[in-house]
Amino acid sequence: MTEPDEDASPYGASPASRARNYFHRQPAMGAVVVEFLFLLIFCNEWMLNHVVVPWEASASPIRRGLAPGIGAFQWTFTPVLEGYNWIWAGYIVHALGWLFVTYLLVRVSARTREVGARFIATVGSVMIAAVAALLAQRLVSYPDLARLQEAVTQTRQAGPGLVPWLFFGTLPGASILLAVLVGAIASIASGQLALVADDEADDRDAEDNEHGAVEA
Repeated sequence: MTEPDEDASPYGASPASRARNYFHRQPAMGAVVVEFLFLLIFCNEWMLNHVVVPWEASASPIRRGLAPGIGAFQWTFTPVLEGYNWIWAGYIVHALGWLFVTYLLVRVSARTREVGARFIATVGSVMIAAVAALLAQRLVSYPDLARLQEAVTQTRQAGPGLVPWLFFGTLPGASILLAVLVGAIASIASGQLALVADDEADDRDAEDNEHGAVEA
């Protein structure tokens, strides 16, 4: 009979240990949680009004470069531009689509226990999901694109066609950098930290087997 571990907490595993174990079993959920926190903290309406918009006119090249990258992931509870509901819906679709596609891709690709492969799979999944969500956003917002261009330029210049808008529209470089950063953090949260918990579990199993062999 195996003796109880004297170092074990009488209250069970700590919340951090339970989270590590859960994200190891469900790495896709770990990636989605990291993305959700990024969207919630850095891409909300307050950040748009108080950070993104002021930074676009900043004298700092770093701030001017980061502003459109953060703005690419923005979402708001209500339309920022009155009457342009399809553009607002596009931002919502982008945020939700990024989470959903990331979950599916990480669930399929990040099943390996090898740290490097898991890192690459998670970062790649987050990047691919970000691009897929961007295409969905552009598809949804397209009905309002020509009207917005006319309002901005004060001309009746025709907007781009659907295919050029989907596949050849500009993409802020900072948004790619942010997606890579989010993917790296998601990989650490759902992969490498979980492997530490897995190694601890293997050590405990080895010790239990050793105790069992001695008693036998």
